[in-house]
Parts: sequence; structure tokens; C-alpha cells
Amino acid sequence: MTSIDRSRWVSTMQAFTERNASRRTLIELNDAEANLQDREIELQLPLRGVAYDPRDDSIEIMVGSLEGTDNHLTHIVRSPTGIDLVTRPDGRDDALWIEQGNGGTRLTLL
Repeated sequence: MTSIDRSRWVSTMQAFTERNASRRTLIELNDAEANLQDREIELQLPLRGVAYDPRDDSIEIMVGSLEGTDNHLTHIVRSPTGIDLVTRPDGRDDALWIEQGNGGTRLTLL
């Protein structure tokens, strides 16, 4: 797992999207304060993109069909405190962990 410096969030999310667009995904939420442990909010939709907006201090995870607008989802993580990138020994991305408060959002690439 590699922690990404905040100064590199924009470029890292752009590169992550370029490497992983169209891969199937799983989005899970974990929030100790809300007593929410690994709740799945999306399963198996293809990745459309991940972007950090420094003006809003938010990360958008966009998944869904590349055709039409019927089957898609945008999950927004507001005021993230950290991003960790999980990669395999061969360099292929496995997941993103986005920290927020006492929990976070995990985007797993299937």
C-alpha cells in the first residue's frame, strides 16, 4: 500500500483512471462513528473515472455503463484526509482507500 501525498492527488487520480478505465469495481463504505462496517454501495459496474477537486476538497468516483446514462453512479467523498493506493507485485492496481473521518471509502478493482 502506498500513501499518496496530497500535492499529487489530482495527477495520481488522472493516471489511475487512465490505467483502470472500464475495469469492474466494488465500492464499500466504512464509518466507525456511524457503526457502518464495509457496506457495499455498488458492485461490478465498470470504472469511468476518479477525480480529486481541490476547490471543493472532494473526490468523485464515477462508475457505470459507458453507453447511455441508465446504469451509472457517482460517489463523492467530501473532505478526504488521505489516499492509499494498493497495487499487486506486478504493478497492477488492486484498490484505492480514501480516508475520511473515522472511516473511508474503498474502491476495489475486480
